[in-house]
Amino acid sequence: MELQVRQAFGANMKNLQNRICSARFLTFFLMLILFMDMYLSGFRDDVRFMGESCGMAVLPFLQTSDYFMKLVLLSAVYFYSNVPFVEKEELFFLIRLGRQRWGRRNLWYLAGSAMLLTLCLLIISWIQILPVSRVSLSWDGVYKTLALTGGRYTRFGVPYGILQEFSPAELMGFTLCIDWLALLFLGLLMYVISLSGYRILACAAAAIMVFLPMLDARIGGTLLYYSPLSWMDCANWRVGFDNTKPDIPYMLVALLSLNLLLLLAGQYQARRMEWNMKNEG
Repeated sequence: MELQVRQAFGANMKNLQNRICSARFLTFFLMLILFMDMYLSGFRDDVRFMGESCGMAVLPFLQTSDYFMKLVLLSAVYFYSNVPFVEKEELFFLIRLGRQRWGRRNLWYLAGSAMLLTLCLLIISWIQILPVSRVSLSWDGVYKTLALTGGRYTRFGVPYGILQEFSPAELMGFTLCIDWLALLFLGLLMYVISLSGYRILACAAAAIMVFLPMLDARIGGTLLYYSPLSWMDCANWRVGFDNTKPDIPYMLVALLSLNLLLLLAGQYQARRMEWNMKNEG
């Protein structure tokens, strides 16, 4: 049993490595570096102007920028736009493994790639602020100043309520967990829809989910409870008694439940899928 688990894990890791080593992932990675540099260059200038160094927990605040998140999430849609992974070489694995094991193979890839994309967000953000940063377990003057007065060049917000509610370690932990689950939700949603139709429908559904927070802002914030991708923005988390925003337990339970339902739906669709090369278009 232990040997079978090791073999299955090794096969899934090999599949993740093979699919990640592609022009698609390289394009996503380079776009992420470019987008982060666009938004963090001003932050670095503000930190230098203050004559201080900042803590490493910049990613949660960077994700409060609506336009930055649109760029990141649309890049993630591009990354997953080859679902349901029915390239010609996949026919070999489908015949060899059978539909059920082939479906599990894809689900493991989606989970692993969502984790990798989340780590890319974290690591690139750390590298970008490395010249002006330091390790700190408490909020320093830079973030408190930006929360109270804003910055001259910083292009994202620092919600003061978040600084009061969470420590840097807590905020980073919740952010990484929600980012992973949200990106997994995006990939699973596209995967399930593409198995039952065409990729264009999966991309259209994903685009709707990406722009749903923008619609929510226009109609007064009534959709925050039903917009999983908006939860990557810590400004949309409940602080204190603000019941217009979801709290951490609600978001985690909702994302876990949605992902579980999509996992089951993906396996069901994979078992009854007919091989159709039109899915490649």
